[in-house]
Order: sequence, then C-alpha cells, then structure tokens
Amino acid sequence: GISNNLLYTTTSPIQAYFDGELQTEQYKLYSFFVFGLSPNFDTLLVQDNLPNPYRDSVLGIRLINLSPNSNPLSLTIASDTKVNIFSGIVYKRLTDFVTIPLPGNVTTNAVTFQVRDAITNNVLTTYTLPLTPNSTYLNIGINKSRFMNLTLVVRGLQGTTSGSSAIGLFPVANY
Repeated sequence: GISNNLLYTTTSPIQAYFDGELQTEQYKLYSFFVFGLSPNFDTLLVQDNLPNPYRDSVLGIRLINLSPNSNPLSLTIASDTKVNIFSGIVYKRLTDFVTIPLPGNVTTNAVTFQVRDAITNNVLTTYTLPLTPNSTYLNIGINKSRFMNLTLVVRGLQGTTSGSSAIGLFPVANY
C-alpha cells in the first residue's frame, strides 16, 4: 500500500525534511535511504531480498554508493587489497550480497573495509567492523554480524575530508 512518511531531525523536530509517500507491498522488507545535502535531499527505496541466515562463519556484505560526486567505487579488505569485493559501483547503485569469511579467530584487519576510487584505486574512506558492538553502532560487531547481512553505505562528497559532507562509510545491520 501507500504510506505517508515524515522525517524530522532531532535539532528541528517541527520542520520535516522529508514528507513523501512510499509505495510498498504487504509482508515485504525494504531499505529506505535519505541522502544528499540540505535542503536538497534525495531518497531511494529498495525492496530487500535478504539471503537466509548463513550456516558457515561468514558475513553477507553489500555496498551502496550515496556519494553524489564520486567516481565509480570499489570495495576491498585491508588484509587483501588486491581483491575487489565490488567494483564500478556508481552513484545510487546497490550491490547484491556476497559473503566473506568471518571465522571465530578473525582479526579486525580482516574486516577493515576500504572504499576506493575505481579509476585511481586511491582509498577514499574505511570502516573497521569492531569485535563487539560499540557506542556508535550498538548492534554491529563481528560477534553479532557473523552469519548475518550488513549493508555498507558510502556517504558524503569525494574530495571532502572533514565536516558533515566528508566522505565516509557506515554500516547498516540487515538483521
């Protein structure tokens, strides 16, 4: 069905920065992304088809590029930078889930993700999956993410290294 949705910031709870309708189907799962630079926000609604929980010690990972000025992006892991998990991910593109090993003795270096400019191969930003959840992401950590799925979201502007528009990478738990 159609639902009307209003989103507010905690600093301005009177003025909605998103007021729109979303077309969804009953009993389906969706990811909804709001992104862009104020006051020109953009949205993306994705019907998710999440893989079943994994039986092996793996992590399902996918990437979405929400950096509006970026070149196509690739994703590597710090412990094996020659292998692209994803490559050529353009703005507003969301990959399918792929699995990476996440054994019981994994080190955080093995789950430090590097977003790279797919043209120059320069590292633009990184994210390290912590061993246990921390105060930034209370439900995300190696111990909680094993056998599950995680979306890595690229945000901000390529070439910006500080402030709220700095390029960055953050996780969204799909569990």
